[in-house]
Amino acid sequence: MTATAGAGGANSLAAGINAKTGKDAEKSVAIGYGSYAKETGAVSIGSGAGGEYGAGISIGDGSVSQRSTSLAIGTGAKTGHGNGPTAGGGDIAVGDQSFVENYVNQSGGIAIGQKSHVENMYGSRESLFAFGQTDYSGGTPADPSKVATGIAIGQNSYARTGSLMVGTHNYRGLLGDVTVDSADTKTFNLDINSTTLGTNSYNEGAFSTVTGAYSIASGSYSTGRAKNFGANIYGALNSIESETAASPLSGVANSVVGTANRTFNSNGSLIFGAGNEIKNSVAVITGMPASGGDSAKALADSLRAAVKSSEGGGAVLAVGGGNTADYAQASQLMGVNNTLTGTSNAISRYNLLDGYKNTGENVSHITVIGSGNTVKNGEFNIVLGDRRRMYGKSHNVVIGSADGATETTASDAVIIGYNANASVDGGVALGSGSVASVDKGVVGYDPTPGADHANDTTGVWKSTAAAVSVGAVTITGGTPVTRQITGVAAGVNDTDAVNVAQLKALLGAGGGSWNLDTKPGTQPAVAVNPNDTVTFTSGDNITITRDDKNV
Repeated sequence: MTATAGAGGANSLAAGINAKTGKDAEKSVAIGYGSYAKETGAVSIGSGAGGEYGAGISIGDGSVSQRSTSLAIGTGAKTGHGNGPTAGGGDIAVGDQSFVENYVNQSGGIAIGQKSHVENMYGSRESLFAFGQTDYSGGTPADPSKVATGIAIGQNSYARTGSLMVGTHNYRGLLGDVTVDSADTKTFNLDINSTTLGTNSYNEGAFSTVTGAYSIASGSYSTGRAKNFGANIYGALNSIESETAASPLSGVANSVVGTANRTFNSNGSLIFGAGNEIKNSVAVITGMPASGGDSAKALADSLRAAVKSSEGGGAVLAVGGGNTADYAQASQLMGVNNTLTGTSNAISRYNLLDGYKNTGENVSHITVIGSGNTVKNGEFNIVLGDRRRMYGKSHNVVIGSADGATETTASDAVIIGYNANASVDGGVALGSGSVASVDKGVVGYDPTPGADHANDTTGVWKSTAAAVSVGAVTITGGTPVTRQITGVAAGVNDTDAVNVAQLKALLGAGGGSWNLDTKPGTQPAVAVNPNDTVTFTSGDNITITRDDKNV
């Protein structure tokens, strides 16, 4: 049919006060007060539908589609282009006040849901991570169709260039370290190539992913664009908090899996479980890529090299529940309710806490496996067991649990056994209940008359390190612990142990004592020890002769 009721093009339809189609708009439809279908094939249905552009499909009061291949459905739904209707298309906006906004004629944005918003910008972020798909001039792409566009699905959802957000956003209140407002979802998601899936979840980080309800990766786009780069959250009620963090690299490469976990001012952190918290575990990541290079692979290679050369950033791992790390780096907490802390001036580094309620404070290079252990202000300590304590001590190895909280007051000690302990530096306690309490510098027993080894420096007669204990001779209110040492081979050197076989051989070789007696006589026999001298004196009409062993 020809033009009808304000229709200007062949086979077009206009119905309603001030409804019209373009004069050359064939097969177009305009229905509703002030609706306008300007281009061929355009459909504008609703009061003011089509706006001044009248392109594509616009259904709903005030709905506007600026491209012939775009779709806007819903009251006030719009697909728009900053530079006017000259290129691009394929956008979809469905829902009350939904909006696909293109700055330079990008194509393919999708906004579905009440007040959903896709904002395909152009600028430094887009140009830096174009991966060689199109040239940029002053932040403007030569071919906008090569720019990945955003997808926002859900009430108040928002997605910038290359980003995806799916989920309803209607919560106003505290989330992580910020107060979110569904009326301004954009403020908390203003970065490119991010993925956010979940009810009332937010994501401020390039190439970052948040999956789960009420989770957030907060950042500061205006002052810290590297924050949360490549961060990941999987689960509900988790937070990677970088908005209020001091470090511009906070959140970089953090991964959180589980429920109600938190990182703050940390990077390279890994959390798996529930209720874990890593704070102030942040380090400089040298070689952090400033752009994407010529491909996604190039960016991945650069980021991988930067993380490796920087030893993973803060690099704290928490696996389990209720673990806490603060001012720690390159450390692991595994189990439940373990705590590792340092200070801003003394970071706790290179530690492992595994088990239940273990505590490390101002420590480095410690390994604690067990439960209820506490190590503070020390380094290079190993504890395998339960209920052990160390304060200001270092270089200890403790293997074995204790009945109650047991403090080791020595350094450089080796303690193996249940309730075993050491009270002197360098002591060695072997066996259940053994205590190393004999310090170095002790002079050993020498049966030689007049022997004095107080100044011995050879280590033969005077010990140069604390003793090895296989028991505990002095126990208040208890029975001394003593043990035989069995299976000892014969010693060779002056500092080797002597076994019983050697002592027997010495006795058999004449090295033992003998008795001196007279017959008849009134005195008891006298023992003569090795190296003793027996003198027989003749005189006063007494002659002494000897026949073999008889005098």
